Amino acid sequence: MKPGKKSKPAAVVAIMHTFCALFFLMLISGLSGQATQLQVQEISRFAHTSNDMADTRLPVIRYPYVYMPNSFGFQVCEWDSTAGSFTEVANFGVEGAAKEMVAWQNFLFIAVFQKDAHSSTQPEFGMLHKVDISDPCRPVLVGSLTAGANNTSFDKLRIVNDVLISRESIDSLYRSLLLIDPHTLEITHRYPARYFYEVLPDDHLISRTSNASAFGLFSVDATQGLVPVAELSLPYPSGTFPNFIAIDDSTLATQCGSGVKIWRTSDLSQWELLSTVSHQTYGSAVVCNGYLVCGVGEDDGQYFSQVFHIYDISEPNLPTLVCQSPYPPGLDSAPVVRMMRAYNEYLFHPDMTYGCLCLKVTDTGRLEFVAKCYRYNLYTGGGRRYGNYALQPMQYCGITVFDISDPANPCYAFSLFEGSTTQIDLLGDLLYVLIWQDDGDFERIYNISDLHNPVLVYETVFDATMALYFNHEEPGCFYHVDSTGLRIDKYAVIGNDIEHIFRFPISRNFVSKAFANNQFHASVRTAAGAFDLYTFDGFSQNSPQPPTVVSGLLPSPGFIYGVGDYLYLYNISPLPTLSTFYHEQSNFQVDSGHPVFDFLNYVCIGRENGISLYNVNGFPSGYVTAEHFLPQYSRAIHIDWDDDHLYLFSTDNIAIYSYQYTGINDDLASPVAPVVNCYPNPFGDVLKLDFGLDAPADVLLEVYNIRGQLVKRLTPEANTGGKYHSSWSGKDEAGLSVPSGVYIVKLSVDGRIAGMKKVTHIKR
Repeated sequence: MKPGKKSKPAAVVAIMHTFCALFFLMLISGLSGQATQLQVQEISRFAHTSNDMADTRLPVIRYPYVYMPNSFGFQVCEWDSTAGSFTEVANFGVEGAAKEMVAWQNFLFIAVFQKDAHSSTQPEFGMLHKVDISDPCRPVLVGSLTAGANNTSFDKLRIVNDVLISRESIDSLYRSLLLIDPHTLEITHRYPARYFYEVLPDDHLISRTSNASAFGLFSVDATQGLVPVAELSLPYPSGTFPNFIAIDDSTLATQCGSGVKIWRTSDLSQWELLSTVSHQTYGSAVVCNGYLVCGVGEDDGQYFSQVFHIYDISEPNLPTLVCQSPYPPGLDSAPVVRMMRAYNEYLFHPDMTYGCLCLKVTDTGRLEFVAKCYRYNLYTGGGRRYGNYALQPMQYCGITVFDISDPANPCYAFSLFEGSTTQIDLLGDLLYVLIWQDDGDFERIYNISDLHNPVLVYETVFDATMALYFNHEEPGCFYHVDSTGLRIDKYAVIGNDIEHIFRFPISRNFVSKAFANNQFHASVRTAAGAFDLYTFDGFSQNSPQPPTVVSGLLPSPGFIYGVGDYLYLYNISPLPTLSTFYHEQSNFQVDSGHPVFDFLNYVCIGRENGISLYNVNGFPSGYVTAEHFLPQYSRAIHIDWDDDHLYLFSTDNIAIYSYQYTGINDDLASPVAPVVNCYPNPFGDVLKLDFGLDAPADVLLEVYNIRGQLVKRLTPEANTGGKYHSSWSGKDEAGLSVPSGVYIVKLSVDGRIAGMKKVTHIKR
């Protein structure tokens, strides 16, 4: 069907294929022995966009529907070309990000790639999915071709003569051309080294091996495979392969590096060069509405910009430049276009900020902006829940606000700070905003008790050496950390006014900063690749204390994040590695990942295809695996929750879940854990320890360093009345004095951990 007014509105539904609707897990708390049950049910998912900054994925157009591959799978939009509008009707998720799509009959084939090659939660690298789109509003997965465990992936999908063609890559190296039966997804033919190819308008396939000079022309047969037709000599050196651009049945263009050549192809074995368009192109040229549209890159030494050269090719032997135009107005920023797809007089192209955009080439060869295909722009950070609203920062859109008072039917409400780009955090009625706008970049604190009319209460010019922070244990307060001025200021917000509480001098520049467990932590670079951890107490009591300093704990480059009561020590190595959750009473290691957040009694890591939940009951130690994994088709970056719902903010959508978290044996009272008293703390020569028990028991006191290594076993002595006491002189099992630092005292009663205490040793 040609573009025009749609004949009948389609049912507008937004679905995400096989997003986890329900998961159930039963956990045992290691400290109390009480079983707990968690049930989670997805009730809505909304505000979809694309968020992996890919600008080479072309949409599939079957008017009035446009299928747009993206970071979670694809989105389906209904296109009204008369109104110039796109309406989201469906979203379909796959494991991994969609790399490329092609349509055949009522099916889409989607090549995906693994987004996190070192994550144990990822599927096998590179899959090919077959999706039934006979109902565009309800796509259904009907088959998949698994690539295997050898890092195989598929791309360059084409359909010719009812044969699906794909390129096969292994370990990121091109290996073969594959012919695949689209009915069964069976690989019927494999052609090693013939991985450069394209399908021509007459359903022939042109190909060239990497070291050959000649191009081979083939017909494609489902049974016989590639059938040789002719060999061609084209003026391109071996090792290169041009783009082939169809003009009509007997004319096409080739593009490789500088310029475009136009050929008469009536004789399959002897193409006739008609003309050449000579300029440095950027991205792939395309024919649209009878014009050759070329993207030309212009670099003034500071900025790279896009200019379109549009040629009249009604006479292919004499192409005429009719328009030289920048990107047409209609957006907050001008995209740089690398790939385009033509549909009649319309041009579609992917973009890193806007996802997918639609342009129009007029009958006179002028370029016009039509519309964004996605409603929402690129997310710029994790969103936050505020009462009955979800706040989501977006590129050039400020903060987009959604009404979630009905969790099953969230809807757009209004926007704040439109035209700017933001990142946010939230503490009660205080909204932190890092804002980029035309008049400068700022960090701000707003009172949003009236969300429609935020009141600015504090502002500072954005500087990489300074930052505003919330301690989420202190409602109504914020901190200004100045690593250049070597000071930390604390402020309280009273109404719309601020009160300065204290200024605390610091002695070193901080690399990374975070609040965790009501303490302020910072990493300090001491040498190349070496970082110390500084921990400050007393901030919330308005009596900040000098820091305790731990050396040798932080991986380079010293990134730390607060996660509930834990500090996350992030190892950013691109290879499989471990990161540490650090707490005054325990620390444990997990498969590295980012970002991190907390939910109930879990610390969580948002991975490329879901969330790893780690239960911190009982103060785990050593290497810990996730108690459960909540599948997603997006990277989760933040969770908020209330008594009934959790609100999951991902990189390209927002989801609302209902949940139930209950104790199975709530009527069984857990024993009261004894408190270990350690004094003086910090200590120099001798640390004294005492605790009490209600009944006689086998007891053991142990001292560990912050790496979880046993330092000393102590034997408590019992007094009358169930009182126990002991002491530690700061020496290890070998009788050697231990260095200054933080240590963990662990009490075990009848073989079970009963309590822990952090102590600080300052060597005299």
